This record gives sequence, C-alpha cells and structure tokens, in this order.
Amino acid sequence: MSDITHLGFLGLGNMGAAIALRLIHPGSTLHVFDPNPEAVTPLVEAGAIAHASPRAVADAATVVMACLPSSAVCESVLFGEDGVAAGRTVRTYIEMSTLGPTAVSSNTKATRCLEYRHHRCARQRRPCCGAGRHLVHHAVRQ
Repeated sequence: MSDITHLGFLGLGNMGAAIALRLIHPGSTLHVFDPNPEAVTPLVEAGAIAHASPRAVADAATVVMACLPSSAVCESVLFGEDGVAAGRTVRTYIEMSTLGPTAVSSNTKATRCLEYRHHRCARQRRPCCGAGRHLVHHAVRQ
C-alpha cells in the first residue's frame, strides 16, 4: 500500500468535503468518514470509500487528514475508542481543523505518549499553524 495511493479524510463539512473531493483521482483511493451520512454520499458517488469510524479509515490509509469543527471533536477522533490512534496502517496525521495552537500542541503531546506506548512513531502535521510553516514532530520509524 503506497502513501500516495491510499489517503484518508475525516470531517466532510463545507471545507472538508471540498478538500476531500480534490483528492479523488485515478490511481488513488480516498477513504472517508463523517458521522453525517449525508455528508459522505457525494464523496462515495465521486469514488471515495466510506468507513464506519475514524479507526477504520486509519486501518485503510497511511496518510489521514482531518478537518473538524472543534478541539473536542478532534480529540475524540484521534483518541476515542474508534479513533485514529488505534489504526493499524496510519503513519501520518495531517490536522487542518481550525483549533488554535494550544489544542494542536496538546494533541501532539498526547500522540507522542501513544507512540512510545505502542513502540512506533507517527507524524502529525499542522499545516495551518506557525506562520505558514509545516511543522513535523517526528520522523516515521518502522
């Protein structure tokens, strides 16, 4: 499974759906989740594969992106019972939600704790924080 050909997207609201639709193209597979089935339908019709939870997306895709409405939802999507952190395949998580630097830093610290507990490293990218810089917290280790 290639990082480039299997992508995941969580949060298919106004902004997330528009971004996710741009990721559907021949030669790649987009795996999606949103708790609102009406938000998922247009993406499935465009060629995406719907999943029942964030974890299921993280089991199918190496790179998972999220565009979520709040820090509470983000925390649940990452660390809930069926969250991304429990996924077997995900290695890079890209957070595009409008959360603010404090919430993103908190999630990054919690992700680091999980990485050490599970003896694997992942990356969390936050492309919208820090004056446009891409902040990568860890290199991927197998």
